[in-house]
Amino acid sequence: MAKRTLAIILALALAAFMGVAFAGCGGGADVSEHALVGTWAWNTNAGFTYVFNADGTGVRGGAGMPRQGFSWSIPSDGRLNIDIDRADVVQGTRRAERWDYSITNNVVTIESRQESGVRFSYTRVQAEEPATTTTAPAQVQDTAASVAGNWYWQGAVFYTFNEDGTGVRDVSGITEEPQMPINWTTANGTLYICTTPDFCDSAEACIEPELWSYVLAANSLTITSQQVTGIQFTYTR
Repeated sequence: MAKRTLAIILALALAAFMGVAFAGCGGGADVSEHALVGTWAWNTNAGFTYVFNADGTGVRGGAGMPRQGFSWSIPSDGRLNIDIDRADVVQGTRRAERWDYSITNNVVTIESRQESGVRFSYTRVQAEEPATTTTAPAQVQDTAASVAGNWYWQGAVFYTFNEDGTGVRDVSGITEEPQMPINWTTANGTLYICTTPDFCDSAEACIEPELWSYVLAANSLTITSQQVTGIQFTYTR
């Protein structure tokens, strides 16, 4: 009788433990209506996007970078956990990423809790709005020379477009090499930017170019993404 009673107690204790264990290993809080759900485009390269699905899955990549599936959760307010799918982990990188995040208007900023100084911002893509393409005004000659030069953003040179179709984009604070080489060209009101010049001979032969509609004014250049709706930047000479 004592042995039977002990067996029942042990069985109940084990069941209780397993219940706690399974609860602790679950997906966490429901994220189906979280503000992160949707598509977000990287402010530095709109071809790279994050897609946060309502079921806690997602995918990121683009602009010459590999696509990676992941699962995501919000362990607490302002904290974001991203776990890359095992099959998509790039050698030498983390599988489990831990971020702080904040959302202001339509921009989300994430900052690594594992790597000091790693910080990125993304703008929400309004999927319900159709992509629009604008063309340069008729009086603007669509040649490389019309865009060539240095273009400033927030007081510093962000783009350098050389007349030979090469150039540089400043990504200080985002990568270890702040000066990103690019290839570029223009045609029919579209600015083509290749961010992988080591693999491509020119912007025309780029694996996955960025496509921007552009408008030139006296001392300004406004570019609007043809790939991600709502992404637009203005630079000055």
